[in-house]
Amino acid sequence: MCADWLHGVCVNITPSDAEKFEVYVCPRCSTEKKQEFLNKPITGETRHRLLHLIEQLLVSESRESVCV
Repeated sequence: MCADWLHGVCVNITPSDAEKFEVYVCPRCSTEKKQEFLNKPITGETRHRLLHLIEQLLVSESRESVCV
């Protein structure tokens, strides 16, 4: 998500940790609360709900483009 490329070791992330992130925001680009949320893997019911929401948004967007 950040424009900068970072060494994992410099931000205390192992290669296996990095594979778990859906999105990573470096400490410089993020507030502590936002980083705490974004740097966790999204799994289970939360992942399912987010994917469903994305599908709804895509369907809504395609309907709007047809009507314009």
